[in-house]
Amino acid sequence: MKILFITQLLPSPADTGGKIKTLETLKLLSKKHDIHLVCFTSDKKDLINVKNIKKICKEAKIFVWPLTTARYQKIKKHVLRNFFTSLPFTVYRYSCSEAKNYINSLLEEDNFDIIWIDHTNIAQYLPNRKKKNQLWILDEHNIEFQAKWRLAKNESAIPFKIFFSIEALKLFFYERRIVPLFDYWFAISNKDRERLIKLRAKSNKSFTLPVPFNTKPLYQWKKDNFNILFIGVLSWWPNRNGIIWFYKKIWPLVKKQIPQAKLIIVGLGAKQFMLDWMRKDKSIQFTGYVKDIIPYLKQAKVFISPLKMGGGIRIKILKAMSFGIPVVSTSIGAEGILASNGEEIIIEDKPDDFAKAIVNLLEDRKKSLKISKAGLNFIERHYNQRKSRDVLRKVNF
Repeated sequence: MKILFITQLLPSPADTGGKIKTLETLKLLSKKHDIHLVCFTSDKKDLINVKNIKKICKEAKIFVWPLTTARYQKIKKHVLRNFFTSLPFTVYRYSCSEAKNYINSLLEEDNFDIIWIDHTNIAQYLPNRKKKNQLWILDEHNIEFQAKWRLAKNESAIPFKIFFSIEALKLFFYERRIVPLFDYWFAISNKDRERLIKLRAKSNKSFTLPVPFNTKPLYQWKKDNFNILFIGVLSWWPNRNGIIWFYKKIWPLVKKQIPQAKLIIVGLGAKQFMLDWMRKDKSIQFTGYVKDIIPYLKQAKVFISPLKMGGGIRIKILKAMSFGIPVVSTSIGAEGILASNGEEIIIEDKPDDFAKAIVNLLEDRKKSLKISKAGLNFIERHYNQRKSRDVLRKVNF
């Protein structure tokens, strides 16, 4: 079949959770189908990575659109202008007229069996009319209105609290209108599948599509290793909020018991983030953006996900588990991942308990190796290509 696959960001390099999911989905689909990819990047330098995508997709069109990843502070005029409309800013920032014209022309010239929308806010690029026998599929990474509502609840700054509350309301009505337009729905977790159904997706045509991973056991417990790893884009609000909470509430408790502990923060925006706070703390290493996270995973004794807000699932947790790294997370950080607490992952929401879990893993070889092995087995059972292919077969792929 011929698939027009429209997504937010150029998924190469796969340096964020969302890109990892998109790239793995494209790899699965490309084994049986011809894919025409349309996506965006905020920096034209990224176009060099198109060659990697063309190994998977028959055609690829990438639009350079700066709004896609710009921080709110840098696009205040756009935020303000959009604030007084009914359109969610999450949708507005991907509204590119050039892309819309290209997609409309493409749909007039070519017959696609499937239009695959990756993220709800990309549904704005659906045509006004569906062709006969054409399928529309929504592949949802997050239930956007819920993610923004959590941001609003946890935000202390009043202007941002108001902005996120209104954005959540806009997104709720947007998603209620958009979701029923599709023929099939894929969610990233069972919880998100239930939420899609509440947004009027059909239950018998809604499925949980797991992100497939290959396990690579590289974890080694060393007595003199005290590295704690966090990976995430720090311009993304939940990551920023989570690592601040960790540093203020949990890190002092860990350092009190293990003074030689080291926190490694990997991700875009980390160096700028360092200028704001923590720059004098020698126990913290900021790497900024890195092309390859594997060297840092190899160094890690514990992986953390201290998120207090957000939606979907944390792909980076699954990535860490696929390498055998023991994970300590909050309930929200691990939401949607059906791993057993205390066996395959450790989930704690109170600072004291979160710190204690980290210290135990740093000091207890037997427990760390047990969780490492259980995490690897969990990924092999629940996040493999066979599982994903089985789900796609339900839609006759």
